[in-house]
Order: sequence, then C-alpha cells, then structure tokens
Amino acid sequence: MDEVTRCYQLLGLKAGSTESQIKQAYRDLVKVWHPDRFSHDERLRLVAQEKLKEINGAYEFLLAQLLQDEGSKAGAFSSSETEEAAEGASTTEDIPTTRNRYTLWAICGVVTVVILFAGWFVFRGKSSGKPASTVEPVADQKVINGLSPEEAKEGFESLFDGKFTEDWRGFRHKTFPDKAWVVEDGTLKSIAGKESVDLVTKDEYENFELRLEWRISQGGNSGILFHVSEEFPEAHNTGPEMQVLDDSEHKDGKNPKTSAGSLYGLIAPGNKQLKPVGDWNAVRMIVNGKHAEYWLNGAKVVEYELGSEALNALIAESKFKDMPRFAREKTGHIGLQHHHDEVWYRSIRVRRL
Repeated sequence: MDEVTRCYQLLGLKAGSTESQIKQAYRDLVKVWHPDRFSHDERLRLVAQEKLKEINGAYEFLLAQLLQDEGSKAGAFSSSETEEAAEGASTTEDIPTTRNRYTLWAICGVVTVVILFAGWFVFRGKSSGKPASTVEPVADQKVINGLSPEEAKEGFESLFDGKFTEDWRGFRHKTFPDKAWVVEDGTLKSIAGKESVDLVTKDEYENFELRLEWRISQGGNSGILFHVSEEFPEAHNTGPEMQVLDDSEHKDGKNPKTSAGSLYGLIAPGNKQLKPVGDWNAVRMIVNGKHAEYWLNGAKVVEYELGSEALNALIAESKFKDMPRFAREKTGHIGLQHHHDEVWYRSIRVRRL
C-alpha cells in the first residue's frame, strides 16, 4: 500500500477525495480524538494524543500532495490550516509540521501497537492487578467540558469545550459578545456590570435533552432558556426559563416560583437540593413534544406540558400574559441569561430527541 492510499484510509476517505472533503474529515476526526474526551483515563488520553499526531501527519501529507499534483504556487501550504482546524484539540506538544513517507510509516506502526496495547487493558479490565473499574468510567464519573463514552453513544454533542465559543453568539447579535461574556478557566462566565447580552446557541432545537453545570456568584441571578425566538426584543419574551439563582441572598429566592430550579415566575421546584454558592449545580432539561422537565442535582424538580390549560392559566396570571409568543414557539435557540451578575457555565452538552 503506498503512502497516499494509507493516509486517505487514515482519514476514512477514498483516494482522490477533494481538498474540502479532506479538511472536513480531518475536523471530524479531531473532535473524535480530542484528548478531553478521554480525561477519565490517562492512558487513553495519551493514546488520543498520539492518534492526533498520526491524523495531523496524514492531513498535512495529503494537502501537500494535492498542491504538488496541481502544480500550485510553491510554499502556499503551511501549517496554519492545521492549527485553525485543530483549535482546542492540540496537546501539550506542538503538532509536527513536516512528514516524509518513512517517518509517517513508522509512526503508524508505533501508534497502532500503542492503541492495541491500551485497548487490551481497557477491554480486559486488567492493569497491574487493578480492577476494570479503574479503567472504564462509571455513570457518575466526571468528564468536564467533554462527553462521557455513554453520552457519546447516546448522541450528545458538546456545545462548549472549555476553550472556544463557536457554537454561541449574542442574542440578536451575529457574533460572540466578548464584552459581556468571557472564557475563564474552562467556563463561560458573564462579566458583571457590563453590557447585558444573553447568549444563544447558533443552532435551533425543538426536542432535546440539555445537560450543563452552573455556579452562581453571591446574590447572583441568571437563567437557562429554550425555544428562544429573535423576533422579539428579549429572549424571555418567548423562551421559558429555568431559574439560576443564589436563593439565600437574592430577593427572588424568597418566592418559590422565582427560586433556583423553578419555571421562572410560574412553577415552584419540588425535591430541590441546591448546592451552596461557589459549588457547581448539575442541570438536565428535557423538552420532548409538549412535555418539559427540569432536573437539578439528580432530582426532577419541575414538570409541565407546553400549551396545556394548566400552564396557560398560570401564564394568564403572570407577567408573561402580555407576551403573545411566550412558551408558544415550537423550536428555537437555547439561551443563557446575562442578568448583570457573575455566573459560570461549563460541561454544556445536548442531544436531539
């Protein structure tokens, strides 16, 4: 097998694929082999790092080969394309920028041996006499800003990897509002006292399960919204909200219907186990058809039916009565509210239902 064919196979492509196809396959593989996805096991993380080096080598080799075959301008190809596509996926070592066919062949052989060796330990559950549970993650094991193996199988996708914000923009903005939000220590953090701009996903979601973690500042206020439309001035004009709050210090904490975990202003949470300020609270939000559920720290705290007589009656007695499209959109953006206070979000992932 010649080196060109080998590199195409590494990227899962057929020989003769176009430059755009090569770049797309490369980006997809970078996501699959992102080291953060294997943070639960150091050996697998190292395997992922080596696999990325192999993928990067094949990617560079094929692009260079295309340029050579086309007789393009000398020196036009550089490693900038690799760096752009692999944002957030690079390891502590720089990705090599040159490869010759013999080096790549050797790396392929070494990495294959490493992957087989690590895989034997994972699936056999043996490593110096340690039980399998030290290798294979359990359901409640933390994966910060990534997907657990179970979530990956269930079809979840990460909306924030702890570094980059390409899945988000400002409400009614075309870009990310960096004067209102910042990436800090692997979190999306609102900037207190600055311009108040809610974040929304670039994609819209109809039926979905959202998982994330939030941490609030003392006396702070925020919220998680869904089915947000940008046809109205504010995100909460259309999007129902799960309240994010410091119940102990904020005035809204005195009213159960506006406390943390509530369907804001409408339904008080039950079975709530709120973590103290400074700790992380885990959220699951499920919207499937007309049915909606809010989960907080492992307990279901709110459940309701969109468009039901019961919910419409509550809306008619609330501040939302003058918002004609509130809780009536069938699809829309997921939103994170900026309420002039500091709030932190991380481990944001979603799957469509």
